[in-house]
Amino acid sequence: MPMGTLGNEKVLGADRSGYDSENSFDSSSYDSPFSDIDDIESWVDRGVSVKLLFLLMKEHGLSKLTVEEVLRTFVRPQTMDYHCSLAAVMKNSFPKAVGIATHFVTYSHKMPFESLVKILQNISKSSKKQAYFWIDIFAIDQSNHLGNISNPENWLYRDNLIQDMKAVINNVNNTTAILYPRDDPYLLKRSWCLFECFATLQRYDSNLWFYTDFSDLLNEPHQPNVESETKEICMFENFAKTVERFKPDFEKSETSLPHEKHWLRHAVSSLDSRGVSWCNENLQSILHEWLAEQGLIYFEKIAKVKHNPGNSRVDSMYTLATLLDRLGFHKPSYYLFKSVRKDALLQYGDSHTFTAKVNHELGCLIGKQFHQYDKAENLLRMAMETRLVTLGKIHEQTCESMEALARLLQALSRNTEAHKLFKEALSSRIVRNGFEHRTTLVSANLYGLFLQSIGNFHEANALFRKIVITGKKILGRRHQDVFIWINNLAVNVQDSGKVEKAELILRRTLLTCEHTFGPKHPCTLNLVHNLGQCLWIQGRHVSSETLFRREVASCSQVYGRSHVETLKALRNLLNLLKSQNKIEDVKKVLAKYSVKEQALLYKEMKTFDSVLPKFEQKCTISI
Repeated sequence: MPMGTLGNEKVLGADRSGYDSENSFDSSSYDSPFSDIDDIESWVDRGVSVKLLFLLMKEHGLSKLTVEEVLRTFVRPQTMDYHCSLAAVMKNSFPKAVGIATHFVTYSHKMPFESLVKILQNISKSSKKQAYFWIDIFAIDQSNHLGNISNPENWLYRDNLIQDMKAVINNVNNTTAILYPRDDPYLLKRSWCLFECFATLQRYDSNLWFYTDFSDLLNEPHQPNVESETKEICMFENFAKTVERFKPDFEKSETSLPHEKHWLRHAVSSLDSRGVSWCNENLQSILHEWLAEQGLIYFEKIAKVKHNPGNSRVDSMYTLATLLDRLGFHKPSYYLFKSVRKDALLQYGDSHTFTAKVNHELGCLIGKQFHQYDKAENLLRMAMETRLVTLGKIHEQTCESMEALARLLQALSRNTEAHKLFKEALSSRIVRNGFEHRTTLVSANLYGLFLQSIGNFHEANALFRKIVITGKKILGRRHQDVFIWINNLAVNVQDSGKVEKAELILRRTLLTCEHTFGPKHPCTLNLVHNLGQCLWIQGRHVSSETLFRREVASCSQVYGRSHVETLKALRNLLNLLKSQNKIEDVKKVLAKYSVKEQALLYKEMKTFDSVLPKFEQKCTISI
């Protein structure tokens, strides 16, 4: 999924080159009657150039208006007599200024028109060919739109509008989402904007680009004499603080008309069988990935800044570090966490809850990603001990620290210590929340996986069954966590020697999971893997191979060819083929991968020599 960034280039003034000066927009330039202007038949052909936008803004004094005001005071009056889109009116006067759209623009009408135009100019300058922007106020016939959309009974117009919008998004396949204002974008609060983003993401090869303008931060009154580098760092720190605000929520979004929300909700639900919640989560993950990429751009500059005490800086850097870690940028996250920890110790001391939070995250990171187990253990113990004293034994964060340290000790085969911590964490959660609570079930799942790992299959089986029954009761049968816990129960049953029973559980769960989340969801792919492994154990190699090939193909599409999950899936397929002495098939599979990808694969196969069942350790913090 490509994502765009916006530089801080200076915006040039309106450029009228390419236009005939005699064709400046003026009603006197038309020789034909109003009825002679027909609308452009294809919506995709209603893109407008940025030069035209600057020209209109300059000649009609639109620079001080919002888009909503431009629509009301300029667009509707100009189209009222022609009964067509403004793009058609413009094409009649400036033929070269209107063309096949190269960008579909989703934005809020509340933003200043001048800000929109300047952002689009920056995008236009980075385009290799002439850019034409599909903008709703230009592309839709606004003379009739308000009357039609305001009528709750005019369902045919609404249905056609939805279908036409989806068709344009699909055909242009290049959606530009304007995040304005920078700190709290209107776009994420508008139902129409969210629908347009959701519709874009339905295509596997979709292009959703995010743009925002940071330039206003460089001119804030309280920073008149700050050096350029420091300005840029402050700029990103302010942006990093807003990460938690980047949470699309269609149900909380707004529409101009009350009845619009109802049929837009139906339109969103029809986009994907996984429903509105999945659309929200999908868009949020892409937004966060984009934000992390911005963080990497400024990381070197941030790292060079000398210690500058202040709550806002430490908090924003912590937010950025956790975000980078979550999205797989582990090395910059590690260095940033080290810097944050140094600041936290100086500012708060080693017994403060914030310092404990940093110790916890840094310990998890270096234990899991860099295998520095001694350092990780020290950090996690410090975090746990601080939280025990300051927050108490049954606090959520204390339990997280217990479980993180327990998982590290489990990885180091120090099972006696790990067993005690797992048990204490689960007991604390039961005291705090009761067993019928999601966080308690997550903790119980971790304890069950530990019991499984030390060969206590009977106790683990009883616990997994209780987790599944309770999970279905409080979360529903189709909740993702429930599928995870059933998966773990099936692996437990298989390892207990009841392979046929495990196969039955896996097949039933896979069918339901596919129907709920789709064939390429990570939860579905885990079940595909485990069913393939279960069939392999039974000697049903053809069926097992089919499932492993499916897993490889899906992981390649979802994660990318060089992603660790794809390489693990490929390793499993190759191990199966090798076990059957299908050397030619092995060569054919490897021939599809580059030398670099094969090197990564060989490293993966050296680490894991056999197919292993995939457990899901559902937990807030992993180690």
